[in-house]
This record gives sequence, structure tokens and C-alpha cells, in this order.
Amino acid sequence: MYTTITSLIRWGIDCYLIWDTIRLADMVDSIRAVNEGSLVVCPAAREIIYRDSFSAPRLTATELEVVNALACAHEYSRKEAAVLLSMCYKTFNVHMRNIAMKLEMCGGAQPIVMRCQELGLVDEAPR
Repeated sequence: MYTTITSLIRWGIDCYLIWDTIRLADMVDSIRAVNEGSLVVCPAAREIIYRDSFSAPRLTATELEVVNALACAHEYSRKEAAVLLSMCYKTFNVHMRNIAMKLEMCGGAQPIVMRCQELGLVDEAPR
């Protein structure tokens, strides 16, 4: 089950719910959250992921800065985040690629930030 859930998340699904573990109201809230651009994984699926996953990968200090910049400034583009870090855009993208490889993910910045938050590598972004 872990492989299925994590593979789907890596490939960019927006929502993973286990039907018999959630209430109807939670499902409606999940649909709204996905509509607003959030990734939604129900607690039962998160428990499976955490129980079966390996320990969090080690990110370098610079990679953590990159993820933190994206997490704290989620309304910024990659280019704007690179400028905030006084970093060349190409260098920023190299760090993002390295982070994605360490997390065994593909896709955009937001799923990477969310995965790092789930692993406790960065703090939750203020909303």
C-alpha cells in the first residue's frame, strides 16, 4: 500500500483519501482544499506512509534554504525565490532537482515543499 500511495503522490495526485476512514464533511473539506491548490492525504494514508517509509533524506544547508524560501514565500515563483536567496536561477533549479532526487519525487515545487513539511525538514508555512 505504501508504494502505491507514495507513487501516486510523486506523480502529482492532488488528493488521497481512504473511503472508510473519513467522514463526509472531511471529504467535502478535502475537495475544497484541492480546489484551492492543496495536496490532501487523509490521516490513515499518512499513517501508512510514515509507518512504512524510510527515514528522511539529508538535505544540505543550501537545499534547506531553498525549500524554506519556497515554503515561507509560497506566492513567489522559483525565479523570485532565487532572487530572495541571491542565487542564480539555474543554481536554484539544480538545488530543486537535487532535492527532488533525494525525496524520490518528480513534479513542481509545491509537492516538494509539502513533502519536506511532512518529513519535518521545514516548518509549516504561515497562511
